[in-house]
Amino acid sequence: MEGYSDVNGDDNNSDGKKRVKRELNIAALRMFVFIMGIIILSTIFPGPFTAIGVYGLCIIAVWFLRRREKVPILVSMQKGIWGHGFIVGGGISILVTSGLFTIFLLTGMVYIDGVREDANTILIFALLLQLLVGIGEEMSFREYIMRNLTASIGIKKGVLLSAAGFTVAHIPSYPYIEIPILLKLMLTCSMFIAGIVLGLLYIRFGLSATIGFHTFWNLMIYHVLSLNPMFADVSILKLEISAHDFIFGGNFGPEAGLSGILVLLSLTIVLSARLKSKKFMEANEKLLSLGTN
Repeated sequence: MEGYSDVNGDDNNSDGKKRVKRELNIAALRMFVFIMGIIILSTIFPGPFTAIGVYGLCIIAVWFLRRREKVPILVSMQKGIWGHGFIVGGGISILVTSGLFTIFLLTGMVYIDGVREDANTILIFALLLQLLVGIGEEMSFREYIMRNLTASIGIKKGVLLSAAGFTVAHIPSYPYIEIPILLKLMLTCSMFIAGIVLGLLYIRFGLSATIGFHTFWNLMIYHVLSLNPMFADVSILKLEISAHDFIFGGNFGPEAGLSGILVLLSLTIVLSARLKSKKFMEANEKLLSLGTN
């Protein structure tokens, strides 16, 4: 797709538009630096309460900045507060993760060895935690950083650059992930593609869809389907895994394996066909016009 200026046919070479675009880029960079700072600090004291603090700060920061800028948050592209976006995003996650799990079962790569007795408690705790993670990361990276960048440098570049930032933000946790270098490289690739998928969902359906996708992806992979061995203590199913590390992702599960990359690539191809969004472009136009009126 062509950049923002080409799609709208406006004269974006004016001094006013240049100034606004520069300010949008600086604001996006400041948000990224802020996120990286609190993430790096959080690695010193890892744990669920630290995560609550980190993502809580992200939510407050974006809400405060958008309120100060008088820019409405693009919660949904449909009618109503949440529209159908949250259901669509969450539904896609549940569908693809369940499909992947079914393939693992049918091919004998995983075997269900039982269900934890405290499954209900785990599910409630995990849902609340992953919902907070989804809201915090999506408000930061899609609503603020990506939206600013797409308004400034165009949709394609904005989506790709924000996806790169999303990937870099996960790298500080790598020392705690006990998998070979090759799998860490594959994990990095998965994170980048996931950032693109989330960006495309945001453009088509709004913030609610990305929150739904992110929340239920984490919930299904880490807790419900128990496909990430690192989260075994807070997972519902007890699994026996015999899949090859290159396919399954070793101790980190499909996100660090070929299976996860292929699933995310497939989603990228499907969602790319729906990249154009009139409402999203109109919202970007309003974002640019705020600084030139």
